[in-house]
Amino acid sequence: ALQANARVGDRAVLLFPSGPDYVAAFFGCLYAGVIAVPAYPPESARRHHQERLLSILTDAEPRLLLTSSGLRAPLLHMDELSGEGAPQLLCVDELEPGIAQGWQPVALQADDIAFLQYTSGSTRFPRGVMITQQAVLHNARAIIRHGVQIRSGDRAVSWLPYYHDMGLVGLLLTPLVCQISVDYLNTRDFAMRPRLWLKLLSENRGTISFSPPFGYDLAARRVRDDELAGYDLRSWRVAGVGAEMIRPETLARFADRLA
Repeated sequence: ALQANARVGDRAVLLFPSGPDYVAAFFGCLYAGVIAVPAYPPESARRHHQERLLSILTDAEPRLLLTSSGLRAPLLHMDELSGEGAPQLLCVDELEPGIAQGWQPVALQADDIAFLQYTSGSTRFPRGVMITQQAVLHNARAIIRHGVQIRSGDRAVSWLPYYHDMGLVGLLLTPLVCQISVDYLNTRDFAMRPRLWLKLLSENRGTISFSPPFGYDLAARRVRDDELAGYDLRSWRVAGVGAEMIRPETLARFADRLA
């Protein structure tokens, strides 16, 4: 479908909640030679949420917006996405599976752009970085060999959104490169019930998991005293942190609480 509606090197903005459709759309772009632009649908109809998306669209100049049919109406309510010259909206859940037979392999080069990584939007106008095919693999290799130092039997757990580089590169692309399993928890579910993160790590013997500091803080504050004995986190050998200012007291509080 991407090859029928875009040329190699065109941009496609991904507008999904984190989940299987996001993963399929991202790799669909790679297979088609289309540059993926991970983003997220506006959180509400409020204008400042929409402006974050519109600033990405203005900068990336996409030919396509990939989304699901349930999000079509809210997006089309934005004047900039429904007028003449707006990117074409492609709802992936309405595609006929049979059209996959028409796919033609694309000869990708090391310095071709794989995707555009935009800042998470903590500033009003997200800024984009061009990530090449080669850069993705160099980054993944450095994480695998020198950062996390992947071992046989490692298993990751992640609630991080795919439009953010920690979630996309660290917990989706890198595990795929080194072929380890990841247990994914929906980001909204984590926000509502952060204890599910600890439950997954404990029950599935997770060895690797990352979070911004606020995630550790949220989990430490929400876990109840009567639940502590039910968690076994001894398998968790790499607890990564980043993406925002790191305050030692936040991590110390989490470590003390879950000791």
